[in-house]
Amino acid sequence: DGTITFTLNFVTPGPLQVDASVTFDSWSINGTPVPPGTYWVGPGTIIDATYKEQVSGNNTGQPVTVHETSWLTVHNMGTEGNGEEGPVITLHVVNAPGAISTDPPSNVSNQGATRDGDPVPICTMIDLPVCVEVHLDAEADLEQDVGTAYTKTINWIKLPGGAVILDTGDVVFDVASIGAWEMFTLVSSACVEVGEGFEDTNPANDCCDPSPMITIGFVPPGP
Repeated sequence: DGTITFTLNFVTPGPLQVDASVTFDSWSINGTPVPPGTYWVGPGTIIDATYKEQVSGNNTGQPVTVHETSWLTVHNMGTEGNGEEGPVITLHVVNAPGAISTDPPSNVSNQGATRDGDPVPICTMIDLPVCVEVHLDAEADLEQDVGTAYTKTINWIKLPGGAVILDTGDVVFDVASIGAWEMFTLVSSACVEVGEGFEDTNPANDCCDPSPMITIGFVPPGP
């Protein structure tokens, strides 16, 4: 009878294939990159770190949400690094919006700080006993573009600007109390994870090795 029959096949598109990667780049003091070593710093100094990260793929320019976790291991070495008991170093959770940033800029959302993987609210106090490693981290969701290389900066810790009043800034943590000539070490690492609608084709480079260690000593303010 001349009837023509059409068969329609509806295909649901799969996730876009990409490759997310992250590497530790450098420690910085007040924004100036420094090699691994020991640094004696004064009040108000910010210790930060940079990481290189990118989501590669054929869909250049496609926005993708990347969940990023960056770890910080802090070890209180005591006065002049000799492990002697002294005033416990205490951190104060700031989690300021500007503590995590990228170049070129990307939108940062759902930023939070944790201790041993458990969220810690703003204004939480975290003690760093002598010779005990404390594991902290900063988590954030960032909207980035496929094919763009980013440098992420985390302003991890700010030394106090005074003996009593907390001197807060755009940092994840600031130091609420620290004794004269006390020292601590820092090691960092990071992982990235792509959001819904994307598939990471190479999970092997989603996390970076631990960074070189940096040692910070606090020089008290003059009389």
